[in-house]
Amino acid sequence: MKPDGFYTITNAKIGSAINVSQYSKVMESKPFDYDKKVEKDFLNPKVTTVAEALTSPSKRRLSLSGRFEGVYENENAKRRILNITGNNATIAVKLWGAKTELKMPEKKDNVTIHGLEISEFRGKIEANSTSTTRITVEDEEEDQSAIMEGEVEAACFEESDSSIVIDGKCLAIDNFLLGQIFKEVRYVENVFVKVRQEAKRVEEIILICLLKLQKRTCKADSKIEQENGTENDCQRNNPIKLTVF
Repeated sequence: MKPDGFYTITNAKIGSAINVSQYSKVMESKPFDYDKKVEKDFLNPKVTTVAEALTSPSKRRLSLSGRFEGVYENENAKRRILNITGNNATIAVKLWGAKTELKMPEKKDNVTIHGLEISEFRGKIEANSTSTTRITVEDEEEDQSAIMEGEVEAACFEESDSSIVIDGKCLAIDNFLLGQIFKEVRYVENVFVKVRQEAKRVEEIILICLLKLQKRTCKADSKIEQENGTENDCQRNNPIKLTVF
């Protein structure tokens, strides 16, 4: 399946996820209208505090910011329970299946755990991993909500490890956001962006600009130009910046 592609899936079960089986069919289809905000909120849910997460309803998707206090592992089950604190509040974050293999931060690290789903277990609110869960460690020496802008100097389109380079700095980026910059899923020169990044990862695209060259010409005495061997100033390429929303 291609990023930003449109598909029809038959004989699938829909719950918290779409479950396909040997009887399911995945077919390419023509584009159709859908709520892009729902898609964005699903792939990049809002970053919340521990206190806000504890007051959230079940099934809410969110990202969680707090301090990592340790992990509990169960040898009999593929599960890890992370203790995350913030402002004298604590929440348990349960990682399941393949997500138990995520690299663990150091104790007392400030972290953001992206793509969690809230649930209630035995009367207590907790957060569970999803297919999009990832963990980033905040660098206290850097501005974790920095605005960066500049030309996209390079791009990597790996499905699980996409990234772009702006002003010599490599930033991880979600495939959905990368598709907003390069809709053809390939690198194009002269693309300028303004983004908000957290912990060296693009969280929001503020602006995309394409820099094109437009040749301007004016009337001049061609005989004089030929004799002097010069080019009229008005015929030189002039950069024109086009804004794309």
